[in-house]
Amino acid sequence: FFIFALGLIISFIVVEIIFVSKDNREKALNNAVDLGKKAESEFLSFLSSSNDLLHSINDSQIFNDYLTSQKPIETNKLFTTLVGTQKHIMQLRYIDSNGFEKIRVDRNKEKNILLIPENQLQNKFYRYYFQDSIKKPLQKVWFSALDLNIENKKVVFPYVPTFRAILPLENQGKFAGIIILNYYMEDFLNKFFANSIFDMILLNNKGEILKHYDSNFDWSSYKSENINIFDLYPEYAKDILANDIYRNHQFISVK
Repeated sequence: FFIFALGLIISFIVVEIIFVSKDNREKALNNAVDLGKKAESEFLSFLSSSNDLLHSINDSQIFNDYLTSQKPIETNKLFTTLVGTQKHIMQLRYIDSNGFEKIRVDRNKEKNILLIPENQLQNKFYRYYFQDSIKKPLQKVWFSALDLNIENKKVVFPYVPTFRAILPLENQGKFAGIIILNYYMEDFLNKFFANSIFDMILLNNKGEILKHYDSNFDWSSYKSENINIFDLYPEYAKDILANDIYRNHQFISVK
C-alpha cells in the first residue's frame, strides 16, 4: 500500500510538472506573436515617416529650383540639415536618371555629417535599387531590402546593416532619377533582439538569415557558407516562409 501510494504521489507530481511546463510554453509562444506584431507596428511607423520626409523634399521649392538651375548650394544645405535632424539617417542622396550621384550627404561612424565633394560621387546605375526604381511607379515611395551597405562595389566591413527609402522622380511623365534615404539599422536590430527573452532569427523572404541569436550566422548570404533557413530547419522552412504565422511546440514564426 505504501509503495502504491508513493507511486501515485510521484505520478501526480510528474503530471503537474508536464502541464505547467506546457502551459508556460503556450504563454511564451503567444508572447512571441505579440513581440512580432509590436516590431511590425514600430517598423510601419518608421516607413511612414520616411515617406513623409522624401515627399517633403520633392515638394520643396529649394529642390525644384535646383532641378531647373542645377545650382546645388541651397539644396546641399537642405540635405545637410535634414540628415542632422535624424540620427539614424546614414545617407541622403539625389541620383539623376543616368545613375550619377549629384548630391550626397553622409553621416559617418563618428556621427559627423559630411557633404561629399563632386569628385567622390559614384555612379549607382547598376545597383538593384536604382534599376528597380526605373520600373517602379513614379512619385511613389518604395523600400529596399534590408541588407548591407556597399561602397565602390564592395561590402563595407565591419558590416553596416542598411535600409533604403526611395522616391522615383517624374519629369514630363518620364523617370528623372531618385531621392534616396539610407538608414543605419544596426541599432534598430540590436534593440529588437536585446529586448527579447527568446532565441530569435530574422529572415528575408528568401529564407536568408539577416540576424541570428548566434552571431556567427548573421548575414550568412554574404559569406561562403551561405547558411539559410532551409539548412537550419529543413522540415519546417517552407511552412515558415509561406505562412503569416506558423507555430509548433518548439517555435513560432511571424511574418
